[in-house]
Amino acid sequence: MTRVSREVIAQIPVSVFQRSSTPALLLLIAPSLQTRYTCVVSKKVARSAVARNRLKRWYREALRKTPLPARTLLVVHIRTHPRTFEECTANLHAALQKAFGIASMP
Repeated sequence: MTRVSREVIAQIPVSVFQRSSTPALLLLIAPSLQTRYTCVVSKKVARSAVARNRLKRWYREALRKTPLPARTLLVVHIRTHPRTFEECTANLHAALQKAFGIASMP
């Protein structure tokens, strides 16, 4: 799974993305040639760059441990600041279950 750049996302029409949201996350999902992802954290969620980068690392690690359907482009927009990595992982699993209709995830 690789990261995707802002320029690549900007070239994709908005109508292609499927939206799924929870109070903590907004997921944008689109078909892709390979499984790719990006994480977005605004300054409203975490003021310092250090905190934003920590959140991105947590979500990237949670994504790495979570099996995703093949050929998926996933944009994770973080809405709230999780207090722990475990909370981050739980938020991500709940959002992915809702998005993909998966009964249970590891």
